[in-house]
Amino acid sequence: MNKNAAPMGEVESGSGELDFHEMLDQQILEYRKVVGYRRLEMSIVEGRVVTWPEAEREVSAELSERSGQVAA
Repeated sequence: MNKNAAPMGEVESGSGELDFHEMLDQQILEYRKVVGYRRLEMSIVEGRVVTWPEAEREVSAELSERSGQVAA
């Protein structure tokens, strides 16, 4: 094992800037956080446990509306 290698999940970048994989990881984490918060909000409003796919559909629909696309 290389002692100088970056920990798993981290990608070394010579310029000190975020590389593509790090940016993608951050976007995925941010998306999951948004869906999680939406799920919590929906559960409180509806008085029931909202599933992840339900919350994800809501977030997807909102993002599609903002970008002018039609949600599937």
